[in-house]
Amino acid sequence: MDFNKEMNEKDNSDNTNPFEEFLQVKITNDIYKQVFKYSIFPKIIHNMDMRIIEANDSAIKEFGYPKNELLRKKLIDLQYKVDQEPSIRFGRNKIPTQKLTVERTFKRKDGSVFLQISRPVCI
Repeated sequence: MDFNKEMNEKDNSDNTNPFEEFLQVKITNDIYKQVFKYSIFPKIIHNMDMRIIEANDSAIKEFGYPKNELLRKKLIDLQYKVDQEPSIRFGRNKIPTQKLTVERTFKRKDGSVFLQISRPVCI
C-alpha cells in the first residue's frame, strides 16, 4: 500500500497535505502534536465549561462535523440526551486530581450514536 497516495486521497477540507504536515511535525520533533493529531483514537480537548478548544482528525471523522463547526460546540452538545444530566452533575462536583473512567453515548452530526469511554484529565 502506498502511504503517500493514501494520505493524499484523504479528505482534506483545509487543503493541506497530511503527509507533508506529518513530515514537518516529525522534523520539528513536536511529539505531542504528532501523537495528538495522528492518533487513531478520537481526542478532544475542552475547557472547564466543556467548550471544545481542539480536536484531532479522528474525532472530526468520528463526529462528522467540519473542524470549524466542531470547535464552536460544547462537549455536552455532542452527548446523547440521557448522558447530558450526569455529565453536568459530574462537572459541578469534579475534584481536579480525581481519576476516573466515564462511559458516555455521543451523537454524530448525522444523528447516529456511538459509545465512548473517556478518561477526563485536568491539565
